[in-house]
Amino acid sequence: MDTNNQGNEMQEEKHSFKIKGVWMPAMVFFDDDLTEADKRIFSIIFLLDGKDGCYATNSYIGKILKYTNRTISTGVTNLINKKYIKRGTTESTQSNRQMRTLKVTPKAHQHRSPFLSQGRSGLPVEVEAGFSQIDIKDKHEIEEQSKDCFTASEERCNERDDNFINQENNLESQLSSAKQKSIKKKSIDPNQSNAATLRNNTPRKTKKSVKPDYICPKTIQPYIDVWSTITGRCYRGKNTNTYKQDCQAIKRMVSGTFFNSKDTPTVDNKYDGEKLTLDEWRETLESFSLMRNNADYFPKNKKNIKTLTIKSFLYNEMSPSTMKSYFISCIETKPKLLSPQLKDINPDYTNYVIQACKRVFDWDLSNGDRATAIKCANKLSKFFVDNKHRISMYDIHYRFTNQQVDELLTMLEKNESPEYPAKQVYLYGNLTYDKLLPEHLDSVGSLIQ
Repeated sequence: MDTNNQGNEMQEEKHSFKIKGVWMPAMVFFDDDLTEADKRIFSIIFLLDGKDGCYATNSYIGKILKYTNRTISTGVTNLINKKYIKRGTTESTQSNRQMRTLKVTPKAHQHRSPFLSQGRSGLPVEVEAGFSQIDIKDKHEIEEQSKDCFTASEERCNERDDNFINQENNLESQLSSAKQKSIKKKSIDPNQSNAATLRNNTPRKTKKSVKPDYICPKTIQPYIDVWSTITGRCYRGKNTNTYKQDCQAIKRMVSGTFFNSKDTPTVDNKYDGEKLTLDEWRETLESFSLMRNNADYFPKNKKNIKTLTIKSFLYNEMSPSTMKSYFISCIETKPKLLSPQLKDINPDYTNYVIQACKRVFDWDLSNGDRATAIKCANKLSKFFVDNKHRISMYDIHYRFTNQQVDELLTMLEKNESPEYPAKQVYLYGNLTYDKLLPEHLDSVGSLIQ
C-alpha cells in the first residue's frame, strides 16, 4: 500500500473515531505508581482492545491524546512492567511484516477497590458510585468476593484473639507461681500487701547521668557573644569540645598570657603581656568579617575561612608567606581588596597581541602577564573603533586585528631609542593612545585632520 494512502486512512480513521466515553478499572485508577498520562494511555488501549489485542501504534495513540511518541513509549513500558498489559506480535494481513499488539491482562480486573468501606460491602461509596457503567452481574460477583474476604479475615481475627487470651492466662499463672516461690525464698512477711511485693520485685530502670553544662566565666562570655554576632557561627552546645577550647583561648587572651606562646610561631611575642579589651576584640572581628563574608576582600576562596573557630582564628596561619595567624594579621593590617578581574572581551585579539609581542620584542605575555595583553587588546580595539571616521583607507589597512596590532608595534619600534627603550607599559598606557599613536598615524598620512 502506498504510504500517502496509509496516512490518509489514518487521518480518516482518526476523524471517524467517535465514542461516548472511556473507562478504566479501579486497580489502575488507584495505582499511585502510575502517572496521569500512563492511566490515560491505558484507557485508550483498553478501549481499542479487541479479540486479538490493540493494534494502535504509539503515534496513533499520541494523536488521540496529543502526547509525544516518547511519552507514549514510556507509558506503555510502565504499564507492561506493572503487568496491566502485555506485548505481542501478529502478522499483518496487508503486508508481510510483524505488527505489535497490546493486550489488557486479567490483573487489571482484579480487586476493583484497594480498600474496604465501613459498611463491610467491600466497596467504598466513591468507588461504588462509578459502577453504573459495569455490568450488574460483575458487580454482584465483586460484592460476593469482598464479603467472603471480609468473613475470612474476621474468622482469622477471632482465632488470633482466642490464642492471645490463652497466652495471657498462661503468662499470668506463670507469674503468680514465680512470685509465690520468690516470697518463700526471701521469707517475706505474709502481712505485707501484694502491691508492695510487686513494687519491690519489679526491676527499676537506672537513670543515665546527665553531665552539667560547662560554665563559661562571666568575663569571657561577652567575647563569645561578639564572635557569634559578627561571624554568625553558633555552638551546638556548651559541652562541646569546640566551645570549651574557645573559652580557654579567650581566657588566655584576656589574661595577657596569649602572646607568650613560644611553641606557636604564628603568635607574635612582641605583644607579650598585653590584654585584649572587648572593644579591641570587636574591632578585630569587624575586619575579619570583611575577609570572611565580602567577596571583594582577600582571600578569594572563602571555604576554609568560614570554618574557623575562635581557637583556629587565634593560632592558625593566614598564609605561608606571612607566618602570622588570622588574628595577628587583622590587628596589624587592614583587609586587602582583591584586584578586579579583567574581562577578556576578545580572546583571539589577545592571543594575537601575545604572539606579535613575542615575535617583535621577545616579550612573553602568555604566563603571568596575560593581563597586559588583555588591557592592550581592549584599548587598541577601542581606539580604532572610536577613530574609524578619522582614519583614511580604514577598511583596507586597519580593519583586521593583525593590521591594528602590527601598526602599534611598528610605532613602538619607531619611537624606541637606547635611552628610551620600548616597555610593556606602552602597550596600554594613556600616553600611547592619546599622543604617540595618533602622531604616528598622522606621519604616515592615515589620519584625517
